[in-house]
Amino acid sequence: MIICDSFSIVWQTPTARLLPCLLDGRRTGPVFLTDRRARVALPPADVDPGSGRARLSYRRAAELFEQGPAGAAERAH
Repeated sequence: MIICDSFSIVWQTPTARLLPCLLDGRRTGPVFLTDRRARVALPPADVDPGSGRARLSYRRAAELFEQGPAGAAERAH
C-alpha cells in the first residue's frame, strides 16, 4: 500500500514507488505543471490537456527541489 499524504523524495527505488500516486488516473500530459496556463503555443506533450497548464521547466523544477519537499510537493499534480 502506498500512502501519498506525506513523503520524502529519495532517488532510489522508493522514488519509483511514488509514481502511482502522482499518476493516479492520468493518461496524458506532464506530471509536474506550472501554476498557470501556457501563454505561448507549446507542443501538445508539454501541456496538460485538462487544465491547459504547461510542463514545469527543468530550471524551475530544480529551484523547487532545492526548497525541499514543500517546494516540490506544491507542483506535483
